[in-house]
Amino acid sequence: MVTPQMATVAEKKPDPVQGHLANGYKQTDIGIFPWEWEIIEIGDLNPYVTSGSRGWAKYYSGIGSPFIRITNLSRASIYLNFGDLKQVALPPGESEGTRTQLKDGDVLISITADIGIIGYVTARMEKPAYINQHIALVRLDSSRSDSRFISYFLASENSQKLFRGWTDQGAKAGMSLETVRKVRLARPSLTEQHAIAEALSDADALIESLEQLIAKKRQIKQGAMQELLTGKKRLPSFSTLRWVTCELGDLPADWRIEEIGSIAQVKTGPFGSSLHERDYVDDGIPIITVEHLDESGIIHMKWPMVSEGDRRRLSAYSLEEGDIVFSRVGSVDRNARVTTEESGWLFSGRLLRLRASPTTVDTRYLSYQFHSAPFKQRVRKVAVGQTMASLNTQILSNVLIVLPPLSEQTAIAAILSDMDAEIAVLEAKHAKARMIRQGMMQELLTGRIRFPLHFAKSDSALPKQQRADKHSTHFNEAVVLALVVHCFGSEEHPLGRFRRTKFSYLLHRHVEHEAPGFLKKAARPYNPTVRYGGAEKIALNRGYVCERKSERANGF
Repeated sequence: MVTPQMATVAEKKPDPVQGHLANGYKQTDIGIFPWEWEIIEIGDLNPYVTSGSRGWAKYYSGIGSPFIRITNLSRASIYLNFGDLKQVALPPGESEGTRTQLKDGDVLISITADIGIIGYVTARMEKPAYINQHIALVRLDSSRSDSRFISYFLASENSQKLFRGWTDQGAKAGMSLETVRKVRLARPSLTEQHAIAEALSDADALIESLEQLIAKKRQIKQGAMQELLTGKKRLPSFSTLRWVTCELGDLPADWRIEEIGSIAQVKTGPFGSSLHERDYVDDGIPIITVEHLDESGIIHMKWPMVSEGDRRRLSAYSLEEGDIVFSRVGSVDRNARVTTEESGWLFSGRLLRLRASPTTVDTRYLSYQFHSAPFKQRVRKVAVGQTMASLNTQILSNVLIVLPPLSEQTAIAAILSDMDAEIAVLEAKHAKARMIRQGMMQELLTGRIRFPLHFAKSDSALPKQQRADKHSTHFNEAVVLALVVHCFGSEEHPLGRFRRTKFSYLLHRHVEHEAPGFLKKAARPYNPTVRYGGAEKIALNRGYVCERKSERANGF
């Protein structure tokens, strides 16, 4: 895993089979790290460590100071989540407020129940702000340590293994402040701490920007659904000459209201006597259950499966593209549309299958209607059951649905489908960014990938047998090549030599303010050592990149 700021990497990795350590590395009780990194306890940094006070619920207020709880911490990021933020109004002279008041750069650690969730306090949080008794505060001297680096290290896999060990002790597990002081860290030089923290913060900033963009696109789509699915906004080729009032409100006169049973067949899944848990196999035909229903479609994970023989026996419960499956119990407004990929699968007895004729309605439009807030409310309202809401074929068949002309259904579905496709692309980028960030943490916070060598101590400071081999230019260029391929190449669009050379040149200029080895040709910058000096071969042999061929181009 590589990032734009990385310029050099430990060429040799520890060999867990042979128990061999790479030159320049040492085995410690918390993992393998570069020789010059110090292994210390939090307490060695002489921090201020405290925890929040009990009984502050009495100070909750609609207006006041932020009050951080474990729900505001996340294992997905060291940055605080303000989605469910409580506020407190402290009385004058409350001494506990002085002790627990947060400052920028404070490191937060959950110390009860779900132990080891890390938070980092930034200027984005209004001050004064406080913490409850389930969170420890660690305040470090910025001249000795970068608290962002410490936060990232505590959130890394090595540290989280330690925290999970405490959590596994039981429901009453907890950490004392003295235990917090004894948590062990691997600490590089302050300069390298700053560089690592900056790189990981950049990765988090990209993830956050994608999350904000996805949220914005979803809001736009939700607004479009409210307008298009009610006729309040008509597409250019359709117009409203007059409105009519019906049991579902005001609608365009050319729209109609139908019961679901009049446009589709509704069928219950197989009962227990037809399908038993003993019928499940490790590899076969998937069965969709309630857990697989999502607004975006069928979730592809952890299905129960049956053999081909059972699929034929249960063929009455097979699925086709365009079918829509509803939860029959519990979250009865939960539903999803079947695509070509799930055609031929089965649905479980906890679901209802709705099958409409494509010549009558556009099932993509139906799916969007079924996910609209008014329709979901109607379904929840007619559900029966004292302890758990439930539906049956008759109840669902009687639910009303709004239908414009078929051509308009198709047009509306196309608009909303385009919005879904755009969101899906952003979500894929978001997932990739999170994977890259996780890889960066694993590599940077263990020293397996290093920043430029001037961050590290001189080799003369190491024992003779542990002095690191000097990295060759070819190896460093192989790492840079891996970076640009990870960022800009894909299986569908492999990165050709022209583009990867250009990106490598720009990366060197951005990070190092120079591009040694590159020749200025008329068409583009060119570095013959990458192709002929071994960098490409190193990257291929070590699995940093893969060679791909497509109809459009060949590359990595």
